[in-house]
This record gives sequence, structure tokens and C-alpha cells, in this order.
Amino acid sequence: MTSPLVAVSAATTTHGLAAIRDLGRGGYDVIGATFRRTAFDAHSRWSPRYLRLPTPRRTEALLECLAGAKVDALLPMESSLVGALSCRGAPLGRRLRVAVPPPEGFLSAYDNLRTLERCRS
Repeated sequence: MTSPLVAVSAATTTHGLAAIRDLGRGGYDVIGATFRRTAFDAHSRWSPRYLRLPTPRRTEALLECLAGAKVDALLPMESSLVGALSCRGAPLGRRLRVAVPPPEGFLSAYDNLRTLERCRS
């Protein structure tokens, strides 16, 4: 039995690389994903060449890209991606699993003023 393929965004950052490494060590099949081209096709040893993602504003194209790569789960590591997926709502595709908060929860955590208002209430 093969493990699910997990895409980790922000693959060129330290927190993205750490997530890729830890998932790979845990036995998952991992593919790094990024919105930018990497220099010299650099990638983690735990991942094949990184998947180039379209901008989070193009949610449908993003989901098609992930489906084309046969990704089973996505670990979004950037606020822009979490926000785009959160605001899109369910379903995110038949196969793709991703845990994102509801839009109001995301905005409460992302917007400092909303966070402050929540803390005061």
C-alpha cells in the first residue's frame, strides 16, 4: 500500500523544508510546492522536483494543478494560500484533503484589529 501524496507549499522556506523533511521521515510521499521558480531546480531530498503552483487568487487553476499531480493532501504554509482556500469553502475537490479554518476564523487570526477585538470580547 502506498502512502498518500502530500504537497507542502512554501517549499523553499525553512518551515516548508522542515515540514517536507518531517513528513518524508514519517513515511509519507511528499512533494514540495512553490509559487516561484527555484534556482537550479533545487529541492529537498525528500521531494522530487517541486510543483510550481499558480497564484492563490486563481483557486480553480491551483486545484487543477494539484489534481494533475495526483496530490491527496495539501499542507498550506502561506497566509495567502490559507486565506484563498478558506474563502473558497468546500468542496476543494473529490480527492484533495486540506484543513483550513472557516473564513471568519481566518480573518480573525490574520487581521490584527479583529484579533484584538476578539480578545477584548
